[in-house]
Parts: sequence; structure tokens; C-alpha cells
Amino acid sequence: MLNPSRRDNLKKFLSPRHIVYIGGDAIRPGLKYAQQIGFVGSLWAVNPRETEIEGVKCYPDIASLPEAPDATFIAVNANKTIEVVEALAKRGAAGAVCHAAGFSEVGAEGALLENRLAEAAGDMAIIGPNCTGAVNFFDRASMTRGNYGEVSPDRGIAMIAQSGTVALNFIASDRGLKIGYSVNVGNQSVTSMADLVDVMLDDERVSAIGIYIEGLKDVASFEKAILRALKQAIPVVVLKAGTSDKGAAAASSHTGAMISPNDVFEAFLDRFGIVRTSSLSEFIETLKLFSSIEKLPGGKLAVMTFSGADSSISADVAEKNGVELPNLSDRQSASVRERLSAYTAPANPLDMGLTLWGNKDQQTACYQAMLSEVFDCGMLISNHPFGLHQIEVRHWDTAIEALIEAKNRTGKPFVYASNLPEGLPAAPRARLMEGGIPALQGLEDAFAAFAHAVRYRERRETVLERESIWNNRMLPSSTEGESTTVVDEWKGKQWLRSIGVNVPEGMLVDLSDLPTALASVKFPVVLKAVGETLTHKTELSAVRLHLSSSEEVIAAAQDMFARVPTNPTQFIVEEMVSGVVAELIVGLKRDPQFGVVLMLGSGGVLTELLEDTVQLILPVEPDEIRVALQSTKAFKLLSGYRGKPAGDLEAAVQAIANIAAAAQNNPIVALDVNPLMVRSVGNGAFAVDCVLEISS
Repeated sequence: MLNPSRRDNLKKFLSPRHIVYIGGDAIRPGLKYAQQIGFVGSLWAVNPRETEIEGVKCYPDIASLPEAPDATFIAVNANKTIEVVEALAKRGAAGAVCHAAGFSEVGAEGALLENRLAEAAGDMAIIGPNCTGAVNFFDRASMTRGNYGEVSPDRGIAMIAQSGTVALNFIASDRGLKIGYSVNVGNQSVTSMADLVDVMLDDERVSAIGIYIEGLKDVASFEKAILRALKQAIPVVVLKAGTSDKGAAAASSHTGAMISPNDVFEAFLDRFGIVRTSSLSEFIETLKLFSSIEKLPGGKLAVMTFSGADSSISADVAEKNGVELPNLSDRQSASVRERLSAYTAPANPLDMGLTLWGNKDQQTACYQAMLSEVFDCGMLISNHPFGLHQIEVRHWDTAIEALIEAKNRTGKPFVYASNLPEGLPAAPRARLMEGGIPALQGLEDAFAAFAHAVRYRERRETVLERESIWNNRMLPSSTEGESTTVVDEWKGKQWLRSIGVNVPEGMLVDLSDLPTALASVKFPVVLKAVGETLTHKTELSAVRLHLSSSEEVIAAAQDMFARVPTNPTQFIVEEMVSGVVAELIVGLKRDPQFGVVLMLGSGGVLTELLEDTVQLILPVEPDEIRVALQSTKAFKLLSGYRGKPAGDLEAAVQAIANIAAAAQNNPIVALDVNPLMVRSVGNGAFAVDCVLEISS
């Protein structure tokens, strides 16, 4: 996190008393906008060849300024930028935007320049380089290159973006999103996204934080800032750009190939209650819901429409997004029925038809009846005309007024959603927001936003309840110069046994000793060739199942010696695990940014076929493992599928918890247990194959 001096400087920069622009023609649009937006502090410029630019007095150099500026916008080339930052730091300036490109984004030479820039800054808060700047719309303070509009909300979103274009797109969208801060962070040479989140949380006007992210620089600081946001009930919503091919994450263990950087990032966000959206529009609508609803809703939603088609479509979209649409109680049904025509039946979604159209009192009563029991939140779905083709809009306005009235009478949260993004013009949107009702645009995004709000509320409570476990959070140390070793299956299984994970009874035998060793074996057995390079035995014909005699075992071993490329001379002979209800895959992988990742899912031959896995960032507790397993297709088997016995879920959870706990204190690079065979209730879970890679 920021040191106290730099943190204070970042606060001064974001809410400045004075702003200076440094450069030539490139600063003209910024100076013009700073005046247009209504900045009430001191505005200066530095240019040795001009006396004024856009009506703003120019000073010949930084030393000539009336006092050290709180905020500076620097629009000179990369080398000159370093000189300017040095002069600002010497003068005691608080912070600056470094607009120039040509730093780490262009390669090694640029990275050296960026290091020099960071050194020159001292305790200054530097935004960038390679960025468009920052705007504080709350206080009408602009430290940016151009015009971003003249809004000034009393309360709103803090937007942090790694793209200037994306930041402008958010601001310029016709969505009614109230933005209080917009900062384009660029290369984050000094000030990171985590630093901005932390400082923006000091501002009570911030209702939610939106982050467009391409990559994190300081995970530990980001985690601390996010935990603080959770405590303050300020939702953080992320749109991440860039996904990676799973093959790029391949390691020596099978698990390495199953966990991609995108999967890990998804697990990281979920771990800390951060909402991840999948599109620009979903990002905006989710932020809008978070910032405009007075109280986050529970998960039971009542949907109301004036169309059978809207009701049918909304039911489909709700199911797609996992939104719960419960049935009405008998008393609700009776109350709602009184307000409908004889041809309309109470239901959820409720098609009110046109019987109530234009009748504010009847609509209000119907909305009230729908929210009298069962439901946590109501949603009215309707497109509002733009007035095209002389369409009379007063009846649509009546629906909005009735919704606001019902919200005030019931004290329950309501949401208005248009079918199409363009189906909610600025005027009705503003009326809804004034009435305390989020005005969401586009049915898909509206239901996704609602689902995110419900999930955030639930996840926040869970994360805060487990805050103490983060004392054991282990982020990866440097792996520079590190070498790794793949442990053979026998040694890997002995390690599993030592941490309390069941493995089949067996022995390690040399080929020449097999006839003697098999004399005391109880058949049937499994035979496996052993070797550090034999990590995928099935593909190499290095495993045989259901061997029922000594002769079969010896013949199989001799055949493996001849056919397997490494000519193995050591073999594992172990009991067959019977009565298996389900097979799981359990994996660990050390991610260079986020630490150790635990993967769970359907194992055995179904692993690659179903791609049914879930990732968790360590540390984890047993109940989190249980919930994760419930999200997989394998859980149907564990629950007792089609009359078959249920699996020993608690044994599986305990085995996985033991593996996760051991990973916190051992130099594990990757682990692949596939399968973990789960027997029926009371009969345990057994790791029958293991590939372990450790740091050596």
C-alpha cells in the first residue's frame, strides 16, 4: 500500500485546490475543458514561450508558479516528462498525470525510462505514464487531455480504467450512469489501481467502484483495498479484458493444463467478493444498479409486465442468469387477481395485460399486492417510447409514477428494466432515478445485474465472516532461479498418506522381486510402472487394472518393460478400490501472481470430456470446498444418482481440505490427484493416482 505521504498526496491530487497544465498545443483542449467543467480553484499553465493559453496565464517554469500545485497535467515527451516530474517533486507538488507514451509499453528501453520516472517522483502521486488523465466530477476538477462532459453528481461511481478510450466510452454512454471519478491509470508506474481504490474509499460520495482491468501489478495491495471496500459495503465491479488459451498454462502435471490464467483470475475475484461482468453494457448496468438502489435486494424477484411476450422472455432470461422467480402465495394470488381481467391469471412473471394500462391507482395496487409477501424485489419490464411517430407517452409515464408510488408504500426495492438498451430515454430514466428506482437498459443486462447484486450480497457476508483466515494468506515469492522436480507416483502417494489422505494399500516392487512379493497379495490388483517421467500412464500403457493372479501381474510387468519407452523396472502393486460412487480431480497449481490455486471437478475419464472444474484461491475452509463441489456435475453422483448410493462427501471434503492445508506449508508447484475415488457414505475417499511437482 501507499506510504502515508504519497497517500496524502494522492488525496490532494484527486481533490485539488490548484491545477497546472504543462506543455504546448497539446494542453489547449485540457485547459479549455478545465474551465468549462467549472473548476473553482486556481488554474495555471507552464510554457516558456507563451503568456497565456486558452485564457489561462502561463508561467515560464515550475519554480515561478505561485505555489506548489496539488495536481498537474504533463503533456511533453517521455524524456522531458522525467525532467518535469523532478522539478515538481523539488517544488513539493502533490501529484501529476504523465500523458506521454514511450515507457514500459514499448519495451526494455522504455522500462528503464519508467524506472527513472518513478525515482524522480519521490512521494508524488503519479498517474500513468501513457494515459489520458483523471476527472473529479464531484468537485469539477479536470486533469485530462480533453472534454468529458459537465456532470456533477452528489453521489456516484468511481471509475478506474486501464484504457482512456474505454473510460471515455463509459462517460459518454447514454445510460444515465453517475460517475464521480474517472481515472485512466496507464502504466501504473507509481500509483496502482489498488492505491486509487483505497483512497477513493475515503470519499463518502462514492457509491460503487468500477474497474476496467487488463492486469494487476500488486495483488497484495489490491486484496487489502478490496477487503476494505467489502467492510464499507462499497461494491467493486470489474470488466477484464483478455483471456488465454488453456494450453498456454500447461505444466508437467495434468492440472497445469486444466487451469488457465483466466480461470485463476475468475477464482481470485470470487474469493474477494468482486463482481465480474462479461461485456461493457453489463458492466455499466451492474454499476448503475449498485449505485442507485437504496438497499441491495434478496434473491426472490417478482417480475411484472404488460405483455405475454415480455413475461415469457423475461422468464427465460431469469433462468439463464440464475435469478429466482418464486410462485405467489395463495393470499397474494387472491389479492392480485382482484386487479386483473378475467382472462389474466396471477403468476410470476405477471402479465398484467392492458386492463391496468393508464390507470395509476390500479397499477400501484397491483404492484403492492405483488410485493406484499414472498418477494424481496419487484421488476417492471417495459420499453418507453422516444416520442417517435407521434406516439403518446403519457401512459408509460403513468406506469413509472405508479411504480414509484408502490415503492414508497411498500418500502421494498423496485427496478425498472427496458427490453432494449435504447428503450429507456433520458427523461423517464431521470424520473425513475429521482424516485429511487434503478433504471436498467436491456433485458439481458438487467437480469445479469440483478444476479450480480444478489451474489455480491451473499458473498460479502461470507468473506467478512472468514476475514481471519486471510492472516494465513500466502502470496508467491520470487521463483527466479528456482528448479522443480516431479516426484514419482509412489513417493507422491506416501506424501498424501502423511497428510491424512487415503491411498490404496500397496507396495513398490522391483521387476525381479515380483514372484516373491506377490505371494501375500490379495487379488484383484492394479499394476503401475513407476518413474518420474511416467506422469500419464494410461497413454503410455503403463497401467493395468483387474489383474487376478500372480501370473497376470508378472506377464503385465514384463510387457510394460518391453513396451514403455523408459523400460521401467519398478512397479506399484496395489489393491483395486471397489464400490466407487464418483471420481473427482483435485489439483493444485502455484500461480505467480495469486498464489496456490485449488481445482476441483469431475475426474477420471470425464475430466477432459466434461471440463467440469471449479477453482479456489487458498486458503479455504471445508465448507467452501463443499459448496464448490456442489457447483460441479460430479455432485449429482455424490448425492446418489438414479437410485445409486450417495458418496462419502464428507470424506472427500476432508481429503481435499488436507491437501489444501498442506499446500500452505510445502514447496508445491503443482499437484494432480486424478482420480480421487469416492466410495459410498462411510467408506471413504481414496487417491488412486498422483503427480506431484515440488520446488527443489
